[in-house]
Amino acid sequence: MLHRVLPHLATLLLTLLMAGQSLLVQHLSGIDIRGLVLMDIAAALLLVMLCGRRLLRAICLLQALLSLLCLSYATVMGTPLSLTALINGSRQLAVMDLSSLLSYVGISSLLLILPFLGGQWWLCGRKPRLSRRWLALIPAVLLLVSHGNACLLQPPRHFSPEFLQKEGKRFFEPPSRRSLKYRGYVASMLLELGTGYALSAHYHSPAPCSARGTEAIPVPPVAERIALVQVECLDFELLEMQHGGQSVMPFLQSLLPHAILLRLDGAKKLASANSDFELFNGREASGDVVHYEYETSYPHSLITCLKQTGRQLDVFHGLPADFMNLRSAYQLQGFGRYHDIETMRQAGIRPLDCWWAGVINDSDLFAYATRQQHQKPWVQFIITMTMHLPEHLHLVTDRKLFADTPQSAFLTLAHHTDAALQRYVQALPDGAMLILWGDHSSYAGNNSGKIPFLV
Repeated sequence: MLHRVLPHLATLLLTLLMAGQSLLVQHLSGIDIRGLVLMDIAAALLLVMLCGRRLLRAICLLQALLSLLCLSYATVMGTPLSLTALINGSRQLAVMDLSSLLSYVGISSLLLILPFLGGQWWLCGRKPRLSRRWLALIPAVLLLVSHGNACLLQPPRHFSPEFLQKEGKRFFEPPSRRSLKYRGYVASMLLELGTGYALSAHYHSPAPCSARGTEAIPVPPVAERIALVQVECLDFELLEMQHGGQSVMPFLQSLLPHAILLRLDGAKKLASANSDFELFNGREASGDVVHYEYETSYPHSLITCLKQTGRQLDVFHGLPADFMNLRSAYQLQGFGRYHDIETMRQAGIRPLDCWWAGVINDSDLFAYATRQQHQKPWVQFIITMTMHLPEHLHLVTDRKLFADTPQSAFLTLAHHTDAALQRYVQALPDGAMLILWGDHSSYAGNNSGKIPFLV
């Protein structure tokens, strides 16, 4: 009797493991899974009943890889993954090397997925062949009913260009993300692919950001010379953080008593470029697209207003100018000269040997920007990069600080950027204005998720 029951018990346990992993990953990604329980159990049971052992093991391996991708993305970005975001974001990841890409994979996510994969792999070898294939009709019908209900709650036509054109007139939740709570990851991605939503440019300019809550913020007079600095991965906590009695960013900390300081949401919206898109244009960026790759005009840009005052406007960024269409986007807003990695290489600066094209060290970036200042009114927009490279610390500096913490590499780079920023600010002419902010919070996971904005 026991000999007959055990194989079917393996089928049940394998079904529960596959469905449980799916539901847990989606829950940890921030998806409401209350409407997905029946759907996931039915899908898992259908696969277990119909697939052979080898195919089922391949499916379990693919599920583990997808789970790791979705969990890592949700941890870094603070929002669930969509196929649209994956396709748009892959172009940004293409500039990075393998060690930098692997740094996004969370160890906790990996440790969570491996036991599921091990259990599934073992149970696949003990799953019996289904003699009565017609029984698979039961989970198949349940799966169809679940998806039918999802289509009633959110019809596939919501992914159509006509519907998007109508809804795009106001701020709305993208259909790809709305679908997650009705269909889950896999079905939503298949729907994005099947409708062509993820592959075509269903782009609409975002709605304006709300001005509510800004009434009490003091507005200083605009200086003739303005330094705009976007610091990579600048957590709010870094401003006053200390380890072993040593301040991580002592210069920034010294500025706090003299600055207007705001605490902003530091969620990364697919790419760092979406951060300055929001700040310069007063528009709410999407987490599915890089806006600079779609926008063709910037009528509301702050930079356009500054250009009308006759100031010289320059951008300094230590990556190639075609990255995220930045050169075109910044010039359309009103920036004149774009100083990218090639411009600085021609000026004798040697990039760090990492990523596919190299990266300019923040020390060299700030020093170069200082040399480009002149007497007439100007605006310099500087985008730092060094704090994005903890896996390449040895290329930036030989001196590792804060050795008593697992974040020592990242904190050392923060200290390095702070010192470079200090030299730049101290070289600014009298009366210049510094406006500095973080592009998004760091990937450490042990922060508040907030970033500073200071004037």
